[in-house]
Amino acid sequence: MGAYTSKESCEAQGSFVNCTLSPANVTDFSQVTHVGEFARGEYPPNQDIAGIGVLGTFLSVTTVSLLCSVISTIWWWSKNVFGWKSKMTREHKTTVESMKFSFSKFLEAVVVTCSDQQIFTGCAYAVTLRWWTGCEISAYHYNIVADMLLVTCATHLTAVTVARDYWENPWPSGIRIILTALLYMVTGILLSNAGVESLSFPTKVPDASTTYDPILLPAACFQVDKSQVPSNIANSLSSRDSFWDSAIPGWREWMLMFICYAVAVLVRIVSLVKSGGNKENGKRRRLLAWAKRRFSFFLKGFPRKMLYLLFGLYLVANNAVGIWTVGNMAYYVFHLRRWVGNSGWFKQNAGKNPEDDPYSFGQLVPVFLNLLLIFAIIQFIADEARRRTERKKARDKQKLVGLGEGNSSAGFIRKDSENPYFLPDDVLSAENKKAVFDVTVKPAVSADSDAITPAATSDGGPPGSKRWSGLVVPKQTVSSVVEVVPDVPAKDGDSEKRKAA
Repeated sequence: MGAYTSKESCEAQGSFVNCTLSPANVTDFSQVTHVGEFARGEYPPNQDIAGIGVLGTFLSVTTVSLLCSVISTIWWWSKNVFGWKSKMTREHKTTVESMKFSFSKFLEAVVVTCSDQQIFTGCAYAVTLRWWTGCEISAYHYNIVADMLLVTCATHLTAVTVARDYWENPWPSGIRIILTALLYMVTGILLSNAGVESLSFPTKVPDASTTYDPILLPAACFQVDKSQVPSNIANSLSSRDSFWDSAIPGWREWMLMFICYAVAVLVRIVSLVKSGGNKENGKRRRLLAWAKRRFSFFLKGFPRKMLYLLFGLYLVANNAVGIWTVGNMAYYVFHLRRWVGNSGWFKQNAGKNPEDDPYSFGQLVPVFLNLLLIFAIIQFIADEARRRTERKKARDKQKLVGLGEGNSSAGFIRKDSENPYFLPDDVLSAENKKAVFDVTVKPAVSADSDAITPAATSDGGPPGSKRWSGLVVPKQTVSSVVEVVPDVPAKDGDSEKRKAA
């Protein structure tokens, strides 16, 4: 049941699939009054699949993801190719500068959140179609499910493409890769089921004047119990015309996106190896060092610029494939919905198409899942505010450390070369028997306000001048050196020399 569903398999499991028309053996489809067991005007809608709330949620999330991906790509080109924006060096990334607000990281966080949201909704679509509604769903709703899953694949492609910190948390990222790869495969299987030539799965949007189309019949009427993926791939690759003129809506888009997704995953694996280059004695660091030695020619000059250019074209290509796919699928789905809504087959609710009502429970769940995106933005802003506070504290600490090192008179430690009472060894003559002991004494600081004086700047301006900073330093009140003259035994002739002196 589900992915490889057919009329025979459903009936073998006790689910009867009605593929008949009334009147029987009709040649003029305008005379059809019943599709299976449903009469014209009594055909059941499915708001949980084709409701405007569900479709609007899928398309809006994907649109936001693509928009952020395009802006992120333009931002990357402006820094790495055109040089319009300054690029942070590897040395700055390890300092306080790395804590500055990153516009590109903000965009990447939004894209990854959109992908995470559609992983859950896409899995819900796939699981429902596989186990619960495989024998009941109409070909019309089946096409919508497959195409909406294809739209989610575009979101996952942009996330893997532009998120440079995709492997910041390896375990969640690995789970994302596995789930999105499974969704890609399920989407391909669902699309390929519409490629059974002998049963002519209905996929085209009927003309506006048509009053009936087989697309209203159950999808199981046009499916078989084996995978059509290999045969469809072989048929698409047989010629250029077969690839671009596929009878399955979304099949060529899926093949292009699957190739782009495989390349993007390989690029992310390379970035995973590169991200481990900062760990001491790590395997990835040794591998990265070997690669730099081996391929150093590509890391400088013109070859380096060409690598950046190729990577930029890779970003543009993946974004273009995603935009093209979403545009085609949105056009197809809404045109198909319009024909079904105007065909007169749906059971009306107060004279309106029930699938145009966005307030059913099945639609409100994905609609409220959009709040995840809002929460992600709020969380990013809160984290940025915290990082801003940490940056301010780190800068103030660096200033104080720099002041203590640059202005030794404001500190408590004085070098021997700055001590006016210190005499070097070459000054002390052999006849001078006086030993000088340089003893550093901690300055006394009084608690009153008079003991606090402003510290001079490096230009050495006088107190009270405009060049003096507002910092305060303790006022030194005692000498920093104590001279101790030890008793030296007098030798013969010393007393006479002293008298003479």
